[in-house]
Amino acid sequence: MSMGGNNFGDEYMCVYETDQVFAGVDELVDWAIARGRENGYVLVRRRSKTNATGVVIKVWLKCDRGGVYHGEPKARRTGSKKTGCEFELIGRYERSCGGWKLRVVNNEHNHLAAEQLGGHPYAMRLNENETRLVEQLSNQNMLPRDILAAVKDQNPENVSNLRNIYNARRKLRIGQNTGETPIQVLFSTLQRNNFIYQTQDDASTDVVEQIFFIHQTSYNIWRAFPHVLLIDTTYKTNKYNMPFVQIVGVTSTHKTFSVAHAFISKEREENFVWVLQNLKDTLQQCMEPRVIVTDRELALINACRRIFPSAAQLLCRWHIFENISKHCRPSFSQSDWQKFGYMWSVVIESATPDIYEYNYSRLHEWLWTSHQRVIGYLQVTWLQKYKEMFVSAWIDKNRNFGQRTTNRVESQHSLLKKSLHATNNTLDNIVGHVIQIVKSQAEAINESFERSKIFRMAHHNDDQFELLKGNISHVALDLLVGEKAKIQIVRDLSGRVDRLEGMMRWMTERMAASAGMDIPVFPGPGHHQDPQDPGGHA
Repeated sequence: MSMGGNNFGDEYMCVYETDQVFAGVDELVDWAIARGRENGYVLVRRRSKTNATGVVIKVWLKCDRGGVYHGEPKARRTGSKKTGCEFELIGRYERSCGGWKLRVVNNEHNHLAAEQLGGHPYAMRLNENETRLVEQLSNQNMLPRDILAAVKDQNPENVSNLRNIYNARRKLRIGQNTGETPIQVLFSTLQRNNFIYQTQDDASTDVVEQIFFIHQTSYNIWRAFPHVLLIDTTYKTNKYNMPFVQIVGVTSTHKTFSVAHAFISKEREENFVWVLQNLKDTLQQCMEPRVIVTDRELALINACRRIFPSAAQLLCRWHIFENISKHCRPSFSQSDWQKFGYMWSVVIESATPDIYEYNYSRLHEWLWTSHQRVIGYLQVTWLQKYKEMFVSAWIDKNRNFGQRTTNRVESQHSLLKKSLHATNNTLDNIVGHVIQIVKSQAEAINESFERSKIFRMAHHNDDQFELLKGNISHVALDLLVGEKAKIQIVRDLSGRVDRLEGMMRWMTERMAASAGMDIPVFPGPGHHQDPQDPGGHA
């Protein structure tokens, strides 16, 4: 049976008949489309007519299945929703009433009404308000699936799917970047958002190979807290497979902040030198970093030594143990591995070189019986060359503020990748996410400063700290409380030693007297004298 000869419009004879006068063309079109959707039909604004001044005075509304498919046969299977439906409405501006009126030209459809509108491309399109919402939520780094949920929450009648959201985001990006190359888009993004940036071009092709950038907010924070830098490189963030360098710092409230970022062409020493030199140039005679923490990337370590020769170089303890675990874990039982982990932590936490030698000798003695290969690995790979870069006896000679790993920068890698949701991002897209991270960090840092100013912690209630409260961070006060506790422990131990020494001398004198010996006693700290023997002799 031919669908073209059937009339499916009779029961809807009065659906579009109305005497309503509409204030504008958009109001008329929206009303007609809504009436169609209520009855299972999708109407589209097919064409319009304007007057001499360009003002729309007439519109034609038709069924989305109107027209005839003229496609050419292709290798892949194709089809069309068009059935030649002749349904038609006309909206016209009427001077007599000063508004728009709707006239039904043909109320007949040659197809059944849709039970669900989800398969109709026109019905699935986002309207203006929905498109604006997609743009706003995309700028907030929201996932497409969450954006779709927000759109449907705003408009329960929406039948868009995830593909519509992706297409809308793509059109928005194209609209923002009209006429610009990807690198021009990146530069525009950097300039528009107050970044300081530098580029390096290939001398033969003038193609940009490397980009260094630092946000103005990050720059201001770094000038206040330049003491410690943590540097690491991550991968699989962008469509060009460029390694992404992140440099972070730490505030007096122990909050992490992004210092600078860079896309580099290769992980070679000269590439890192270029990044660090640009970083140094931004300091403008301010204090340079005192401590730099990295993993054992020799190219990066050498670059740090060249650009910041006075900074102490520390190796990330977490990366070290990860490497040890990778090479040595299979040769241990579970219980022995736990024991090794404890003994290794004791070794690297050794407070002095002498204590280090003692702790290492104990580890060496335990490993010697059944894990000699592990001893060789630890010595050759880590201890002989690098112990001064991760053992407390050496690294605590420099004020590192407790930063002994690159975990803070690793967390920034994780945060960035979590917000990117993909590995083929454009460079400007990554910069957009960096901006959001920097803003979030600044808010957290400012909040931590305010807490230190206005909150009084119970364990800081000490008269010696009264003038410091509200003027230095809670973290700094915690350190002072800890140091005072250590001093008290030392005093207590010293007093006990003095008393013990005096007691031992007194006992020695009594024992000597019992044996008929005459022993001279030399007064010293804690010397105890028998009150009945002022001369100090038994």
